[in-house]
Amino acid sequence: IKDYNAYVFFPKHQVYVTRNTICVIYALLALLIFLFYRVLRNRTEKRSILQDQKRLRVINALGHAYSSISLVNLKTEEIEVVKSSNYMKPDQKGDRISKAHQEELIQQVITEPFQEKYREFINMSTVTQRLEERETLSFTAQTVEGRWLTIIIVPQGYDKTGKLSTVLVANRDVTEEKE
Repeated sequence: IKDYNAYVFFPKHQVYVTRNTICVIYALLALLIFLFYRVLRNRTEKRSILQDQKRLRVINALGHAYSSISLVNLKTEEIEVVKSSNYMKPDQKGDRISKAHQEELIQQVITEPFQEKYREFINMSTVTQRLEERETLSFTAQTVEGRWLTIIIVPQGYDKTGKLSTVLVANRDVTEEKE
């Protein structure tokens, strides 16, 4: 009698229809979740691309006014040359400048009275703290050729925790303005 009642109340074809309906609902739900994930991921990628484009516009705008531009990773203190000038040529390794090469450039380009203050200004271990109080940092020094350079440091990138991770360092000749 039990089997008979089960058959009367739930015929076999109805059991298959119910099971198939549940499978279709789960498949549609999985598809909906996947599409939702793709939309969120697409929005995140779009925001990231827009931020990168904004950074590139800033660098491009600075490129017209500044003779050399570098990006400095504050954790590794690695210097990537974005735009070089007569003064600042990258190492033979490509678009990077080593600490030794940087010190060599300071001694060859900056006059003696400004060298120590220049070293203090470009000390990357203190940049984050100094930029907390200001949006940019700037310093003007005289070259061995008698020209005047203004160097600015601008925040450029932040890590996932919001801590400053890269800065842009740009130089421009301000001799005419200084005189």
